[in-house]
Amino acid sequence: MAVDAPRKTWPPKANARGVVCARCGCADLRVRNTRYSTGRIVRYRECRHCGKRITTYEVTPSMLGNPSRR
Repeated sequence: MAVDAPRKTWPPKANARGVVCARCGCADLRVRNTRYSTGRIVRYRECRHCGKRITTYEVTPSMLGNPSRR
């Protein structure tokens, strides 16, 4: 049985962390598409409040390689 996660609130809290919308400040972003590019993950996100779209780039530790080889 799945446990319901707490719902996001509007307006956003003053101590918001992570990715927030540049237009309205909302932290409730939906992932619209994910693509695996060379050495990174590209996620296209959309604000659920105002609809502004943003792109985030993520790099995982496995993509960075072994730092002791450098």
